[in-house]
Amino acid sequence: MTETVASFNVTAAFHSQLNTLCIREFPCGYGSWRAQNLSSNVSLKSTRPISAVLPTIIPENSAQLETVENLQELAVKTPYDVDSTWSSEAESLREIAVKTPDKLTEAFILKFFKSLRIVDKKVTEIDDGLLRLKNLKQLTLSANLIKNIDSKRLPKGLEELELAANQISDISPLCVCPPPLIHLGLSYNLISSITGHMKSISWPHLLSLDLSFNNLADLYNTINVLKTLPKLKNLVLQGNPLALVPGYRGYTIDSIRQLTILDDIRISADEKHFFKGLSKLKDVPVDEAQVMITIKTIKGVKMPEEIEDPEINSDYPKTEHKYHVEFQYLKSALRTILCESPALSIPTISIMADDSHSETQEDGSTVYNDENQPSEDSGVFQTVATGSLPWNEEGIELDYSKKFHTSLLVPLRDFIQDGIYFTVVKTKHLYVVEDPNAPQNLETKPPASAKSRPGSKMQKSPTKEKRKDSGKGKGKDGKGKKNKQEDIELFELPRTRSILGSCQVSLASLLEGELEVETECVCEGGEETGDSEKKDGGSGAKSDSSDKKKPKDPTDKPSKGNLRAATPGKGKAGRGKSSKDDKKTKEKDKHEESMEDEEDGAPLPPLTIQVHIKLHYWKSAREAAQEFPPQGVPSLTEHN
Repeated sequence: MTETVASFNVTAAFHSQLNTLCIREFPCGYGSWRAQNLSSNVSLKSTRPISAVLPTIIPENSAQLETVENLQELAVKTPYDVDSTWSSEAESLREIAVKTPDKLTEAFILKFFKSLRIVDKKVTEIDDGLLRLKNLKQLTLSANLIKNIDSKRLPKGLEELELAANQISDISPLCVCPPPLIHLGLSYNLISSITGHMKSISWPHLLSLDLSFNNLADLYNTINVLKTLPKLKNLVLQGNPLALVPGYRGYTIDSIRQLTILDDIRISADEKHFFKGLSKLKDVPVDEAQVMITIKTIKGVKMPEEIEDPEINSDYPKTEHKYHVEFQYLKSALRTILCESPALSIPTISIMADDSHSETQEDGSTVYNDENQPSEDSGVFQTVATGSLPWNEEGIELDYSKKFHTSLLVPLRDFIQDGIYFTVVKTKHLYVVEDPNAPQNLETKPPASAKSRPGSKMQKSPTKEKRKDSGKGKGKDGKGKKNKQEDIELFELPRTRSILGSCQVSLASLLEGELEVETECVCEGGEETGDSEKKDGGSGAKSDSSDKKKPKDPTDKPSKGNLRAATPGKGKAGRGKSSKDDKKTKEKDKHEESMEDEEDGAPLPPLTIQVHIKLHYWKSAREAAQEFPPQGVPSLTEHN
């Protein structure tokens, strides 16, 4: 159920703020606390001495009365001071309430205000009572709940109107005979179009217009409307979807020639020169954004078990771990035009075990379909993955870089507002000799040339028999098949994925005028879903390897008879020598154990990834023309 909001108009909000001035309460206004001003009550022409008048004016309790000067001092001190920032005239009105409270009639107060700020007061409606403020020039109604603005209810002399952070989606009632505004602020609203509303005849005096952070996505039609405003000098459009296209700033500057400030940045003469003619280029699109996403390095990944203990891979299944980064991007907007990173030569197949649900790109990256990678907004986003690489002590250099083009500007703006999530994924690969899907036949062995999936081959060291055969095949010159190894095709078992960590990168600065975001973000919250089985297997492998590595104790005590039989006449000397070796071996083992404990006890560095997100912008009309030349002429990017 949607919560209904109680109606609250501007007039009620104004009187509520006027009451906070306490202009009829101590120390303002008339009351038992005020002493009469003697100089104003005694006639200048009177010949009577002031001493003769005093007894009739000052009552007996005159010690409790305050003079005007004292009241003025009290009015600006705690607890009698009040907030007067909501109007430039509020402080002056309070001074009048102290000095000459008899002037404070309702008509005087309504005519006194020239500026009014009613911010975050839950105002829902602009009513006719605002017309009584006949001298009002500046009106701010930001951060309220206003949905409609009727220009007929605005004071006729109003010059500045600020309506930021409301719920305005339609500005057509405002554009019917509006007051002669020189500034109009409509930022942070829900406006998606101004076409057909803002005509030059209705806004002949408008110098400044703020439409930032709305839903304006049509750059061409929006600028065509704004360029008809004859006196427009200051324009703010940042935060709108249309501001994400490469030609936004240049197209706007070239179209509205009288502009001097765009998005709070002064337009230089060089900018006007470089962008000259951009608005007249026919083949240059103004409805498509380009975002470059670069993922450089993964750092802080723990050494995988097969590298830490190579004996794990002494037998089948062979184990291999690889790492990649995944992120979500707009599904229907994914179209790779230019990939600035070299294709990664990875001797593996695509990341998922079932290739039918994923699509491998030219640069080694992978796009997952919804069936394989579910998400909350599966209809809008799809998961994109970088190429998968093995562990490296210095860091896993992905060097992934891809440029995405999209004409879905509103979803792209929302995507940038929410930020982008990156996830570091570890994939465990297991390889076996026998095909796990083949029918089991105990009598016949599986053929050595059984087909495996492309890219899943691994080499195995030759057996002793093969080495002998290769030795027989040598010629007289000693050459031939020396050190030749046998290639055995291996079958890959279903892969195990585990999430090492994820992080969110804020992209809000891209909506505020920045062109790029570069950071090294720390990943947290990893859930290694397949680690239970890995840890069990790993610990078993380590225990086996430790048993294999453990040297036999040369001082294993046989029976005394056997010792003497082996070394007749030298039993004592032999025992003495072996005891010394035993001490040395124990000291060596203790030293190695202490070194291993120190290595295990050292804290691992945090898991981080280096990312760089950049919005593509044209710096000149020439750059745009080179990227999108006329039809029949190859573009510069295609030529390269």
